[in-house]
Amino acid sequence: MKTRKPKINTPASRRIVGTKSQDMGNVTGVPRRIAAFVGRLNIDTTVEDMEGLMSSAGIKDIKCNKLTSKEGKVFSTAAFFVSCPAGYKDAFYSEATWPLGCELRDWVFKTKPAA
Repeated sequence: MKTRKPKINTPASRRIVGTKSQDMGNVTGVPRRIAAFVGRLNIDTTVEDMEGLMSSAGIKDIKCNKLTSKEGKVFSTAAFFVSCPAGYKDAFYSEATWPLGCELRDWVFKTKPAA
């Protein structure tokens, strides 16, 4: 019979976001961006189409790249990497922003193990 380990209450980690706007020399912050995979779009969809869609939703400072398949695979739909400042997250994650049938998932950044 297995014994259960007792739960240990650990304090929640703390996160703050700096607001100091004075010149601090070489120490500067980098504003957070949100990034997503956007797929199941018409194969003819272009980067300009995606930028226009997001701009019409009021989202600015857009970064968008059309994804290409690996190893010669052929897909019948288009997919994109899409990124914008975190301040636009409400519009970015709104179902009303995206076309019917399109799928949006948070982008997962993979890190390479240290050598």
